[in-house]
Amino acid sequence: MQVPAVIPSYGIHPWYSHLFSFVPVNTEEEKRKHYHEILNPLPTEELLTNLPMPIYLGDHIRTIERYLEAGGTIGEIGLDKVFRVPNAGFMGPLEGSGLSSCRVSMDHQVSIFETFLRMAQAKNKPVSIHCVGCHGKLFDSVQKIVKSPGLVTLHSYSGSYDQFKLWMKQYPDIRLIAKNDI
Repeated sequence: MQVPAVIPSYGIHPWYSHLFSFVPVNTEEEKRKHYHEILNPLPTEELLTNLPMPIYLGDHIRTIERYLEAGGTIGEIGLDKVFRVPNAGFMGPLEGSGLSSCRVSMDHQVSIFETFLRMAQAKNKPVSIHCVGCHGKLFDSVQKIVKSPGLVTLHSYSGSYDQFKLWMKQYPDIRLIAKNDI
């Protein structure tokens, strides 16, 4: 059996979840409203200037569904309680500009995460999951949506052994890529 060297994966990492909106955003006023609704504390004017116009999630999902027709998996998706939005607006060419005090609301992250879990379930695709600081909430979302046995990979897993035993009971085929701080 020949194993491909590269398997494409498509999703929205929680570090980029703030860049996506559940409704189309076309004006600066709508952009401001989007970021005010999902960032806490409210973003500064400087950060608002650096943040791009949010991407409409519905369009992005349709694009990913087309890509998945050719193969691949879903990921890395998940939740991150600790992440702070960079002052540049997102991780990228200006990432040396430091971090703002803004965090993405957990409700927004969960909504995007669960959107991708539903897609994975519907298309019977494996998922690669990122989680920092909210393992219970993540497990609850996965358990609520992912019913078929399939491959779940916990990327950089940092939860407790007891939490992992819950994963093993619910998903016996789970793969664990543990965080390595060597």
